[in-house]
Amino acid sequence: YPGQSQPVSGFERGAMEISERKLRNTILPPFVAGIKKHGALGVMATYPAIDGGAVHSSEKILTEILRGDLEFQGIVLCEGGGLGTIITERHAANQKEAGILALKAGVDVGISIENAYMGGLIENVREGKIPISQVDLAVERILRLKFQLGLFENPYIDVEKAVKIVNSEAHKHLALQTSREG
Repeated sequence: YPGQSQPVSGFERGAMEISERKLRNTILPPFVAGIKKHGALGVMATYPAIDGGAVHSSEKILTEILRGDLEFQGIVLCEGGGLGTIITERHAANQKEAGILALKAGVDVGISIENAYMGGLIENVREGKIPISQVDLAVERILRLKFQLGLFENPYIDVEKAVKIVNSEAHKHLALQTSREG
């Protein structure tokens, strides 16, 4: 969220320059549909910078627009070194500083091994650089999702059923159709 990139010169993670109008009229409509119409429970913050700002540290993108305008109640996650984009874009000097910015912006969980949300986050709380209430808010969102999904009552999946569903003819057909249309 919001979008993957404008692949200029073949770079998948190329920075994006997006006017407010283009953001609202072109980039956001699929997310509005996913969130408001279909109840999406989670989004992943995008890697590319938007107008020079790392999305992982953008309170405007992740809090004002996503949680405010779109009324998103789910979790925001990052993966694959996403917290490092805050350093790459020179908003923070290191992972520890990046963790502060990401948490304040609204990233709830990092699913990659990055110090920003591991040891660095613990140190930032202990040093008073980020209030524990900010961590509690992210944890609350994660726990709410787990309750919604019934993971406390039934934490295990039926592997055989999952394989049948994923490999069903209907899903194979849909995947092929989607590929052709894409």
